[in-house]
Amino acid sequence: MKVEDNLPAIEESLIDEVDMDNDDMLQYLAQESDEGFGDFIENLLETYPQGDLLQFALVAVMEDEEEEDRVFVREGNKGIMFIALKTIIDCFIRQGQPQP
Repeated sequence: MKVEDNLPAIEESLIDEVDMDNDDMLQYLAQESDEGFGDFIENLLETYPQGDLLQFALVAVMEDEEEEDRVFVREGNKGIMFIALKTIIDCFIRQGQPQP
């Protein structure tokens, strides 16, 4: 059995819904001060259903480019990459929840 056989299929409509939610979050954060942004991220990591996984994604994306043999994300793309990873995690979380 292949590993991917065990993964649930994520519907495009769910991806669109989650992407819109994350876009709303980005719009909100664009208006926040640096302190407000930091507080928001800290609260998000504490309350997120998979906080450890989201924190891992955040740290991996935000790593400095000092280590050799590593793939790094350019500074201007880090926010986009983090939101893309969060969208994927959000989809798997929602996929696993019972639907009304």
